[in-house]
Amino acid sequence: MDVDEGAALENLYNDEEVPPALRSVLGTLSLAAAMEQADGLEATEDSDYTAEDIDLFTRAARQRLADCTSAWHRVARILREREPKFFYFSNYQNLPGRIALADLNGQEEEPGASSMQTARALLELASTTTGALSAEDFEERKAELEAVSNDITQQVFEYWKQNPDLSVEIDLDKTTVQQPNGQQAVASHLDIRVRDRRHGFTNNFSARSTGFQWFFSFLAAFSEFENYPHGVVVLLDEPGLSLHGRAQADFLRFINERLAPVAQVIYTTHSPFMVETARLDRVRIVEDRGPDTGAVVTDEVLSVTDDSLFPLQAALGYDIAQNLFVGPDNLLVEGTSDYTYLTLISDFLKEAGRTHLDDRWRILPAGGATNIPAFVALIGTSLQATVLIDSTPAGVAKLKTLTNKGLLPPQTAPPHGRVQRRRQGQRH
Repeated sequence: MDVDEGAALENLYNDEEVPPALRSVLGTLSLAAAMEQADGLEATEDSDYTAEDIDLFTRAARQRLADCTSAWHRVARILREREPKFFYFSNYQNLPGRIALADLNGQEEEPGASSMQTARALLELASTTTGALSAEDFEERKAELEAVSNDITQQVFEYWKQNPDLSVEIDLDKTTVQQPNGQQAVASHLDIRVRDRRHGFTNNFSARSTGFQWFFSFLAAFSEFENYPHGVVVLLDEPGLSLHGRAQADFLRFINERLAPVAQVIYTTHSPFMVETARLDRVRIVEDRGPDTGAVVTDEVLSVTDDSLFPLQAALGYDIAQNLFVGPDNLLVEGTSDYTYLTLISDFLKEAGRTHLDDRWRILPAGGATNIPAFVALIGTSLQATVLIDSTPAGVAKLKTLTNKGLLPPQTAPPHGRVQRRRQGQRH
């Protein structure tokens, strides 16, 4: 880094309107040299500057250098203060299900550095303290515990959409422990429990699924960045590996809505569900091109191998498949011959001005009657589809299979030979 020491001194001369006579005496080399010269300088009756001029210059120079030995060191300090702070996380500690309050009073650490720091972040997220949670008065303590439980439940399940019947309950457990000196003492622990309203029971947080523990802990630990000054860059290595596809979408929503507004987030992934197809401009592909070139980061998808493109291809393929199915009416047929006949006959009738298939229908060949159950399952509960299948024993058997598996509820066939089924208010 090149710093013009003389220019820094000249700027100070001009800003403080230092008299030319004083400038001549102090020189033009550097701020540090001029300040050293001013320290031993005294105004005389013959000089064209006063003691006040010397004092004003000295104080202004010291303020600009700020205890640095040169303008170069001052510039370096300014840049370091403005340099973004990087936090790299690969495997931070999950929140424990049982927490000793005494352990929470330990030294503060970086977000996600330990299970105790994650617990501290959880209390910060709920805007509470260990003192409030362990109040001696029962009503006061119970009210705080319930308020914290409700607050955490609201914040966590705003993003975790996999099971809306869950809620968080935090309770305080006081036990008597034997001290090494023979005396007894009371130890307080916070128990984090998860209530399942659907089954009517609670169990300890540590007994929940790995994915739920990871998501809960991530939200608590990284919410600390909301209180950091601007300039934090969060680096995540393969986050969300224990989450299935829909939960990874919830995780991305938390990053976009809560973390990204206060911190820049960069993460590596091999999961297609962690690729936002609507924001491909954010994606960079990392590829190892051998010992001569090394790792290359690029957004040029045509210049990388198929292996490197696979997560992106999978994400785009899933997105395209979903959008192909989306429509007012989707008609699922056995094979390409059904697709061809229906398309050609409909086009002929349309040109003749007769009744034809409405343009909103999407005809989807399944590749055979054996594939229809899988197609119906893949389409999912949120999309509509009508199944058109031959009235042969094989076709009837396939429909019975869909009914027995709960994909289609029992219903009689309508007239004109079309088999129609309805599930959750949708036509199949």
